[in-house]
Amino acid sequence: MPTGDQDFEDEVERDREHFIRTLASFRFFGVHMLKKLERTKSYYESIPDRQKALASEFCSYMEKVKASVLHNNELLNRIIKHSAPDIFNGEHSADVLDTFDKSSLQLSNAKRKSANTNAVTPIGPFAFTTSDMDKVRSTLKQFARDWSNVGKAERDICYEPIIHDICELYDTSKIDPVTVRILVPGAGLGRLAWEIAHRGYTCQGNEWSLHMLIPAYFILNK
Repeated sequence: MPTGDQDFEDEVERDREHFIRTLASFRFFGVHMLKKLERTKSYYESIPDRQKALASEFCSYMEKVKASVLHNNELLNRIIKHSAPDIFNGEHSADVLDTFDKSSLQLSNAKRKSANTNAVTPIGPFAFTTSDMDKVRSTLKQFARDWSNVGKAERDICYEPIIHDICELYDTSKIDPVTVRILVPGAGLGRLAWEIAHRGYTCQGNEWSLHMLIPAYFILNK
């Protein structure tokens, strides 16, 4: 039977594997998306010219999508390079660097290979699932919702009523806001927690997903 120490070691290893898989999903996002774009372009190239004429702007549109993918990929690279090691006090720095080494080669290959190749499919410790990629896409959308002008209208609808009630209940002209401790569950990328703390209250965000925690650390501290 496993001992208590063995159980602890197994749990630590599971946490490390989860961390590495999260890193891989961020770091290989560009590879994954470029491969999907190449596959889509191959479908387009396979249709007759008369059908291509019905979608004459397809190629230019795909180039815009590709540029957006590379831009998002650069953001994700910055996030894991400058934030992921700090969250665990440098404990996983080697994992971050290893992920970078593997994915840099994969991204270079992805820019050259056709849709029929499997050379850009990460394997081994850097394997990820479609679900992992969906989480990365969700994180990128959340960046727009929480931290860009594009999401301001939605933030005003969702966050302002909460902030208004907090300010009304704990009027900063009557009390020291630092003495008011507020917890934000499911904090995501931390915008609501930031708004509350920005008004002087003591606020802590609670989030369990590494796909949110790592980017939130980046946006709040870098």
